[in-house]
Amino acid sequence: RSIDMNPDDAWVFTKRGWVYEKMGSLDKAWDDYDKAVKLDDQNAWTFRRRGYILMAEGSFEGAVDEFGVSINLEPTSHHGYCGRAKAHYMLSHFDEADADIRKALEINPADAESQNILKVIAQSRVTQLAK
Repeated sequence: RSIDMNPDDAWVFTKRGWVYEKMGSLDKAWDDYDKAVKLDDQNAWTFRRRGYILMAEGSFEGAVDEFGVSINLEPTSHHGYCGRAKAHYMLSHFDEADADIRKALEINPADAESQNILKVIAQSRVTQLAK
């Protein structure tokens, strides 16, 4: 109903997309996020959500790009750096993942998720060096 009443409100599409995403309907979520971006291409949260969908689908390079847009729009939020670090990690780009997660922790040192990701990246680097 909200969309019927507000068909030009990007945030309404973003919110419904998030609901679809949480329900596991990634195609529907993507469609709503895409509509939201067409209406308002300045919402970092929408780009982050698109990044997470691409990661769920195994498109890590695309996710890096979406998180990059999010970071450009909202450089003081640790969320974009954390997401992009995960995508870089999945691509075995450990230097880039390390730089991004350190930036996330610089912005929000108390973020437990970023702290855990830093540990995983560090362990992966040690394992890689041991080979």
